[in-house]
Amino acid sequence: MFYYCPNLTNIDLSSFDTKNVTNMSYMFCDCSNLTNIDLASFDAKNVTNMKGIFRGCSKLININLSSFNTKISY
Repeated sequence: MFYYCPNLTNIDLSSFDTKNVTNMSYMFCDCSNLTNIDLASFDAKNVTNMKGIFRGCSKLININLSSFNTKISY
């Protein structure tokens, strides 16, 4: 979704509805200037692939995953 956005430094994702998302692979890959990201509102219980989600985010210093739901429902 935001793959290779080197000018991205901050982003507000609080209104994203992710309850049906299954693939977050490389979502922020190579966002080399991204410093802060708040994913507390993300519901990732249906996600099966997060490969490389923050790969290349060399300036990332704060990640809020406090409510990041990765519980699998059966």
